[in-house]
Amino acid sequence: MNEENCLKLGKNLLLASGFVALWSMPAHAYIGPGLGLGSIAVIFGILGSILLAIFASVWYPIKRMLKKRRAKNEPLVEEVGEEASQTQ
Repeated sequence: MNEENCLKLGKNLLLASGFVALWSMPAHAYIGPGLGLGSIAVIFGILGSILLAIFASVWYPIKRMLKKRRAKNEPLVEEVGEEASQTQ
């Protein structure tokens, strides 16, 4: 499938879903507070997990880089002990 056909298919699907959404009839159904709050909790849970995944994928490489930089700048404990014994 080439790019032009994909764009046409996407436009047709969007147009068809718009017609279905506008043509649908009201359900006249009651959604209680439990189902409403549960739906909101699910939406927040999904959004939270997406944000946490983005944060983790950004934070852990930065944390690893900082740890390597800190390891380069800090002398080893053995080196500090040898320097102290040489000065005495």
